[in-house]
Amino acid sequence: MNAPRKYVTRPEAAVLAGVSERTINRWAARELLWTYRRQGPYGPAEYDQEEVLRIALRETTTLALPEPDAPAETDIST
Repeated sequence: MNAPRKYVTRPEAAVLAGVSERTINRWAARELLWTYRRQGPYGPAEYDQEEVLRIALRETTTLALPEPDAPAETDIST
């Protein structure tokens, strides 16, 4: 049996994904996230919690740049 889906609001989705609410709007505009409006067309936008996490893992990346250990030997003027 499938567990019932958990829906979260836009602010909750943003906190869950670690992004801004504007990013959630952009994902929805790009049709990466489906927007649910259970209270009709003018009700608050809600998003499937699992879908938010899946898209966040795919769309957000944090690249750690290497720390410079020593100055590079690129000066060839001598």
